[in-house]
Amino acid sequence: MAVAVDSNSCQPCVNDRKLWEPVIAAECFVPWDVIRMLDPYKERVDFFGPFPVHANENDTYDDNELFSIRFHSTGKWIKVGLQRNCLKQPWRELLVKSCGLWTKRESGNEPFNQNPLTWPLPEEKNSVHIVDKNGNNYYSRDTTEGTLMQMPQCTTRCFTVRLEVYGRRVTPTDSLINSLNLARKSGSSLCDVQLRVDGHVYPAHKAVLSATSSVFMAMFTGEFKEKTAETVIIEGASKEAFGRFLDFLYTEDIASWDGCELELLDLSERYQVERLKARCEMCLWGLDGPRALSLLMEADKWPVVTPAIKNRLCRLVAAGWRAVADSDEWQALQASNPVTSGIIQAFAAIVAPSVKVFKRT
Repeated sequence: MAVAVDSNSCQPCVNDRKLWEPVIAAECFVPWDVIRMLDPYKERVDFFGPFPVHANENDTYDDNELFSIRFHSTGKWIKVGLQRNCLKQPWRELLVKSCGLWTKRESGNEPFNQNPLTWPLPEEKNSVHIVDKNGNNYYSRDTTEGTLMQMPQCTTRCFTVRLEVYGRRVTPTDSLINSLNLARKSGSSLCDVQLRVDGHVYPAHKAVLSATSSVFMAMFTGEFKEKTAETVIIEGASKEAFGRFLDFLYTEDIASWDGCELELLDLSERYQVERLKARCEMCLWGLDGPRALSLLMEADKWPVVTPAIKNRLCRLVAAGWRAVADSDEWQALQASNPVTSGIIQAFAAIVAPSVKVFKRT
């Protein structure tokens, strides 16, 4: 069982993306119609919800619940918290990243404006929690234990809670794979294949590629010319994106996206790398409005972008609409796709809860 730890010693664990794999993402919007019913002189527990969060889609069994999101009014404060359960296999720990988008009123006496397109931009409230297998919250950053966010009740217009939940199975043994990755990057003669991409050559190990991608496994073990080839040509990928793709196959980490989100999603689909696909979808799920708009403009070029992903990008643009309304990209979207821009403006007025569950491998 984990015990309380010093935040400085735990920080590397939180930031080490190799330890964590996406489990679920969830979003919940609490509107003014709910907040205005709260009594400033009375405490009220579960004034909204609670909302259970499960690791499996359409799962409603209490025994399989990871945690629930609870909403509590003290009269003075609105608090959003986690109620944890004991974790089921295969998770050893959960990393819960919370982003609260808080839209303020200037004062408790301010008339409520029903047009959300004229509201001020929301303020962000971020926190990070780690929950162990016994349901104990033993690390919290930027907030108190078990509390995702809190805000003064009298000046709250509405708010959105976004969660990204990652699971940790076991601590990986990195020494061998790190040695192979360093050898690959140094051009070691022990690499047994070269991947030529967009005019660039990447040395690699067939064993590592086959272990992480079923497509590479078939390529190097089946009756294909690549089985004995020293150089394999990779079509339809930029060297920048493929370099990050190769890094992920060795390290299960994306150090930086640098505009390659959709191309990496495409590569994860082409080469059947489910963990990278989940990582890409988690990244796309939590973008800010301007970046979501940029990717939405490119989405039709990528068959891998499903209607569900496009819908999510539209919702993200809607959530950050005030930040993109005057941009050249927004004007271009209105001109090229008035239907989509109209849907985004409709979403900006009504933001519904949404959940994304990631396939586990």
